[in-house]
Amino acid sequence: MTDRSLIAGPRTIVVVARGILWVFFGIALIVGIYCLASGALSISQHLASGYTQLTLVANKPLPKQLHSAALFPVIDGTYPTATLQARGLSSTVVILVTTAAAATVLIQVSLSALIALLSWRLLRGGLFRRSIARAVSAAGLILAIGGMISQAGVALAGGAAAKELNGGGYGFWPLAGRFDPTLAIFGIVLLLVGLAFEYGTRLQNDTEGLV
Repeated sequence: MTDRSLIAGPRTIVVVARGILWVFFGIALIVGIYCLASGALSISQHLASGYTQLTLVANKPLPKQLHSAALFPVIDGTYPTATLQARGLSSTVVILVTTAAAATVLIQVSLSALIALLSWRLLRGGLFRRSIARAVSAAGLILAIGGMISQAGVALAGGAAAKELNGGGYGFWPLAGRFDPTLAIFGIVLLLVGLAFEYGTRLQNDTEGLV
């Protein structure tokens, strides 16, 4: 049984399946190129302008006028985060934010490349190869490490920027940062899938060698 049998069947189903795979392949390439170009442009513009974009922890109640102005009165509510641009922050904050942004771009490009590669191999055959398994593992490793770096950078930058914006002490901004481990967890899962995929590929090669 060859890899092409994965999209075998009635002609109509095969045509539709191959069309969907070509769409996935094209979209993945476009998204990957766009993420790389836009991410690099955004980072360079922020560095050149001297402004640093941040998402800080706020944990503030909604203004009272929003409660009374609503068609259906809001009983209670808060906004947990606030996105802002600040100038004159320390180099530590700028480096942390830039590193987090670069890690995010790397994650986006890696995922796009992986989707494009899998779609291509499904179209051309040869999906169950050790190189594909290693590509999946590499993407998982990038997501795990990149996700940790990205979220750690955002959290540390948020806390440091809040202290600077408060004038060195406590003030409007809570001295805290956000940390979301979702990407890192997904990367670990993808890494395990890649390792399992490689193990299955080895078993398939051993089985074919015995036949």
